[in-house]
Amino acid sequence: ENASSITTATREGGAPLEQVFDHLTKNQVTISLRHNRAGRAHLRFSPHFYNTEAEVDRVCDLIAEVK
Repeated sequence: ENASSITTATREGGAPLEQVFDHLTKNQVTISLRHNRAGRAHLRFSPHFYNTEAEVDRVCDLIAEVK
């Protein structure tokens, strides 16, 4: 119920993840931008059980803002 883990996300289409990363960090979201061995970007989140549902929803909304 209160588990947490490192989560990675990629995106097909839309703005490059580098832009999403910049937007999130400008909005005080702590996140990492990583690249796999093939050079493909992904966002790395580390949610914790102390994070509220509203905080998770806010991150999702911020990601959706970057088209």
